[in-house]
Amino acid sequence: TVAKQMFKNKTRWICNLGPYAMVRGDQKDFSVDGWKMGISVLEVTDTAPVLAIADLLLLELRILKKEKGDRSGRENDVTAQLDFAFLFVVDV
Repeated sequence: TVAKQMFKNKTRWICNLGPYAMVRGDQKDFSVDGWKMGISVLEVTDTAPVLAIADLLLLELRILKKEKGDRSGRENDVTAQLDFAFLFVVDV
C-alpha cells in the first residue's frame, strides 16, 4: 500500500541522515531527581538498518552526552554533562 511505502521511505531517509543527525534530530533533555538525561527517538518500520550502525549511534550518544556539558562553559567538567543519553528506536 501507499502508506507502507511511505513509512519504508521514511526509514530509509532517517538512516541516510547519518548517526549525528539520527541522534540529534528528535532529542530532548530532561532532569529527574538531579539526574540529567537526553532522550532521542527514531520511528522506523524496520529496525535492521538502525541496528546495523548501532556502534556508530552509541559513539554519537557518548559525544552528545559530553557536548551538552560543554555548552555550559565548563568544558571537561563531568558534572556538567548529561548523566545518561538514550536512543529509543520505535518500530511503528
